[in-house]
Amino acid sequence: MRFPRNTGLRVALAVGATALGLVATTGAAYAAPAVRTASVTTAASPQDAASTCTDTSSEDGDIAGCMAATRAMQWVDANGGQGVVYNQGDGTSGFGNYRADCSGYVSYALHISDTSPTPGGLVSGQMYESNGFVDVAKDNLQQGDVLTNPSAGSQGHVVMFDHWSDSSHTAYWGFEQHGPSNSYGTAYRLITYPYDDPNAGTFYPQHYTKLVPPTQPPPPPAQTPAQTAASSTLVHDGYTSVYSVDSSNGHLQETYLPKMGGSWATQDLSTRYGTPAVLAGTQPVAIYHDGYTSVYTVDASNHHVQETYLPKLGGPWATQDLTNNYGAPTTSVTPTTVLHQGWLSVYTIDESNGHLQETYLPKLGGPWYSKDLAAAEGAPASANIKPVSIMHSGYTSVYTIDAGTGHVRESYIAALGQNWTTQDLSAKYGTPATTVAPTVAVHQGWTSIYTIDSNGHLQETYLSAIGQPWYSKDLVPQSGTPAASLTTAPIALFHGGYTSVYTVNASNGHLEESYFTGLGASWTSQDLSAKYGTPNPTGDIDALVHPDANQNMVYASVYSIDSGSNQLQETYLAAIGQAWRSQSLSGGYGTPAASVI
Repeated sequence: MRFPRNTGLRVALAVGATALGLVATTGAAYAAPAVRTASVTTAASPQDAASTCTDTSSEDGDIAGCMAATRAMQWVDANGGQGVVYNQGDGTSGFGNYRADCSGYVSYALHISDTSPTPGGLVSGQMYESNGFVDVAKDNLQQGDVLTNPSAGSQGHVVMFDHWSDSSHTAYWGFEQHGPSNSYGTAYRLITYPYDDPNAGTFYPQHYTKLVPPTQPPPPPAQTPAQTAASSTLVHDGYTSVYSVDSSNGHLQETYLPKMGGSWATQDLSTRYGTPAVLAGTQPVAIYHDGYTSVYTVDASNHHVQETYLPKLGGPWATQDLTNNYGAPTTSVTPTTVLHQGWLSVYTIDESNGHLQETYLPKLGGPWYSKDLAAAEGAPASANIKPVSIMHSGYTSVYTIDAGTGHVRESYIAALGQNWTTQDLSAKYGTPATTVAPTVAVHQGWTSIYTIDSNGHLQETYLSAIGQPWYSKDLVPQSGTPAASLTTAPIALFHGGYTSVYTVNASNGHLEESYFTGLGASWTSQDLSAKYGTPNPTGDIDALVHPDANQNMVYASVYSIDSGSNQLQETYLAAIGQAWRSQSLSGGYGTPAASVI
């Protein structure tokens, strides 16, 4: 996932452009007809323009496909995301002596010398053989290969292949630089194979013989990050998975990315492995523990707590009923889960009395147990609002909403084996009452609970250290965050040293990010829908930090359901300082229209 910037604006500037010259001489360029304009402007956002692996290539040397894509993205990102202005003159790209045309662009991306064989780029008349290109079968194309037609127009054209957009190989994402002169010409776009302009002639797939596989670092530990509460998104064994519910039948769906730079895929866990249809209005919650991946849902038919689990990547999933097997009470509320001191616990709200319940597994392979925490600690009944749990400074805390007052409550233990304690954060520390599920994050040693008050204001209740008092403040006056929808729970994320909270604007339905760079810094707010094209979300949203191609946990993604189409949407940031991008996982990779994530 590279971050689609404002591609609509950039591409709009390039539509109707002429195809790029492949030789150093000038002349009338090939003019693209209107059909190409439609193709460009209606293309979905890219899944991954580059896997952002570190570019260690040398001029005219071996290069990994992801390095070529990373280099190509430098032109896409140039000029504030508008791209490089098309020009056939040598040294016009702003990237060394490379020409700012199609062949100069591909030469730069593949790190082919900018002085040989022709200053600024490849030579179409040589059909690339002298430059290390050979013909390749369509289905063997890999990132960094090219599709070329030396006879397109008067000067020919070349595009660089990134990845297939579908399993039938009818379309692909590619890098392209095209005219007319003095217009922004760089595009990363969806192209119908072999090229989506029927008047451009025949394009030939060719393999660059100096392409080599990237060095693969070991995958990061599969875990729910300590800074983030368990949710419907997960990193496990290097995979990124998003769990959603099919709006047509309630089936549990997994949409997953094996590695950065690859393609997303989707599977129906209900059809394949027997997970019961999920209760409407509840969400899946996933966690990694002891080599297992587990997803917890509520059975639509009987409100039982269900576990669907994967013992090992590549093996089959299995499912079990924790209510039938181990006494977890029925519920109509999304559960939460946490791994603490080796124990796995699932927290639910008992639908019969509103009591907070813990169903826990002390040891993998052993039996689960279930107990009523409210009865043990004297906590009042909880509202039918999903709880959230987290591990912080050795403590396990579960946050719920009091059914009678709307107050935010914390139930906590200092360590396994100790008694649970409960406290009313609203009564003791001024957290406003709420009707919306809270979110929580641990950041730089602090624990913060984010809630939305009755006015839609985003509130932070924070603890600087165990033993210190909690404090509460309204973030709206400082950050300018617009009033948030009371039908969408906020979601907090700690990523790259930043703390972000995502909400939905009550007035226009836009996805909003409120963030600060570090403790003591001021909060800022930005409209991700207006700036980066995220469709208005419906229902709850989710967020995740996951690995780049070098397995650095720097990618931040926000997942939402498009209110207009119910498609699963990803809005993502490759690294702090980059621009956000947005894509439809349903449109690009077949995730069914979803009711919840």
